[in-house]
Amino acid sequence: MSVIGTIFRKKTEQPSAQADEATVERATQAYRLLNDFRVVPGFDGKQFERTALTNWISEVRHIAQENELEEITDEYIGHILAHSIADPTDQAWPHSGVRDVIEAFANTNFEIGIAVERFNMRGVTWRNPYDGGAQERELAEQYRAWAKTCERWLRTSALLMRIAEDWDNHAGYED
Repeated sequence: MSVIGTIFRKKTEQPSAQADEATVERATQAYRLLNDFRVVPGFDGKQFERTALTNWISEVRHIAQENELEEITDEYIGHILAHSIADPTDQAWPHSGVRDVIEAFANTNFEIGIAVERFNMRGVTWRNPYDGGAQERELAEQYRAWAKTCERWLRTSALLMRIAEDWDNHAGYED
């Protein structure tokens, strides 16, 4: 929470006039650290412990509330959840344990964070000048397939469909 607090203001905190160079450098380093946090609590590479993830999220959200940083913290929880592996049973992303967490918390800010991070995870792309949005359409189809597989998890399926629609919009832009 101290890392998030270094970057973002509390709801009730007024913006400062001008930050000194040391403050800017601390915030920059904190931002890099936060964006490099990609380990989903409860996952050890092969096994998933839903209770560990749920407890971690609950504790982080409690601390965030005490520090008046709930909304941005929820988005960063979503960023972390975006790094979930696909489920080994049905091969759909995200892992069924993360789907359960998305459903249980029903938190729009988690979903925003997931969508933003999944977009950012793609990184830089390149294409021939007349290729258009074929790459993005392929991603949209992948997300639609995952959404269909995840129909049992209503919020997760809807989130995956929104991400697919975003990719469709990007494809239109690239065209």
